[in-house]
Amino acid sequence: MINYYKELFMSRKVRTLINQSNFTTCNGQLLNIDPLLSQGYMAVGVDLAKSVYQVCYVALDPADGNVYRINESLTYDEFKEFILDMERQGQLCLFGMEGCSNCSMWANFVMLHGHACKVLPTYAVHQSFKESKDDYNDARAIFELVQKADVKTCYVKSLDEIEIQNTLNSHEHYIQELDQWIKRAMFYVEEHGYKWKGKCCFKDAIVNLTEITTSLSTAQSIRFKKQLEQYSTTIQFLNEQIELTNNDIIKPYIEQSIQCKLLMTIPNVGPYFAFALMAMICNVNRFENARQMQAYFGFRPGHTGSGGSIVLGWMARNGNPAIRRILYEVALSAYRTYRSKRYKKDGEDLPKLINKLLNSDKHFKCKVIKLASKILRTCFGVLHSGKAYDPNLTCNNLGKGKTRIHSEFNNRSKSVATICDQIKSSLKTDESYISRDLERYQTEQQSCLHLYKLSANSDEALLDA
Repeated sequence: MINYYKELFMSRKVRTLINQSNFTTCNGQLLNIDPLLSQGYMAVGVDLAKSVYQVCYVALDPADGNVYRINESLTYDEFKEFILDMERQGQLCLFGMEGCSNCSMWANFVMLHGHACKVLPTYAVHQSFKESKDDYNDARAIFELVQKADVKTCYVKSLDEIEIQNTLNSHEHYIQELDQWIKRAMFYVEEHGYKWKGKCCFKDAIVNLTEITTSLSTAQSIRFKKQLEQYSTTIQFLNEQIELTNNDIIKPYIEQSIQCKLLMTIPNVGPYFAFALMAMICNVNRFENARQMQAYFGFRPGHTGSGGSIVLGWMARNGNPAIRRILYEVALSAYRTYRSKRYKKDGEDLPKLINKLLNSDKHFKCKVIKLASKILRTCFGVLHSGKAYDPNLTCNNLGKGKTRIHSEFNNRSKSVATICDQIKSSLKTDESYISRDLERYQTEQQSCLHLYKLSANSDEALLDA
């Protein structure tokens, strides 16, 4: 039995006979199937790796006329040849891949040759496991997921977007490394009895290391002097890399990017934050609304609860750490600017949110996080509209349709008669909304009028019920 499973999982190609009656059908049609499959596309599940690619698909064997599910492992060149073969044969494929480091590269290659591709989130693939985790079962799970129409997919980045993100990650890595080396040098100097002058920054570090190195006598340790020279050389190299990235990549990108210039019209938003935000967003149309983009970067409260009682708690942990750090610094700078006395002397009116935060009793960091969330939502509005920041445009200028009606309908402090009058007045004024959902509103109006008649004698008893 052990040898059988070892041979099964280590073999290059495994064929499984498929029984068509196992599929869930309705009137002879498959349920919840992707529309592309009905147009002649063939589903292919791929488990990506470094050198071995597990491919799962369905093929017809002309020898016996049966349909088999093929699950085979291919090398890099063989997988690329498999994609080209499908193109030469005129067979369009719907490839499914799990989100990883090289999924965008393969997705772009697949779509370049006329095929379609879905990049599936990792958690969705892991939830669909029916057996133990290995390449064989991974490819099979991806093959089953890619055929579903309602499966969530990840955004496929272009090569330019990948390069910009790598630039941001490299720049942040250099900054962290420089900060760590400066702190190491400061601790090393203080351990030998020397006092560190100034702050823990690049300029003060070079001044301190140079002064200490020149003041050393020949009788002192040669090892200590060489160590100081090594610290100085490494710190200068990291600073040169940061300046090189800024001058050669980041600044030209900001000057050429229209989105960055739009973001910089928002108060307290600088060029580096605009560059970092665009590097991570790639395309603002991937988000349906501002709250979705806010949740993508982790600026939303976590919650816990049971039995219908939900309690908001800590801040979410998802999102890019670089964006979270930069946005927190932007919000912190904005909050301190608004709170400072010199801003009040300018005679400018403070925004309503700032006035509300300054007068609230919440913790200092809670105020900063709330301001950071507001800045992020403002960035979405500017990018989505394609217009510069306008302080006169607020969320109050937007439509007040279904959400406001339902929130007031659920408010138990008002009687049913008042609610019915508000719904009827909103139906009369919002003609565009009636044209879309006329039947639903007529049904809701009739139900409200019926409730009004029933509650003519006892409104409070009906609301309690």
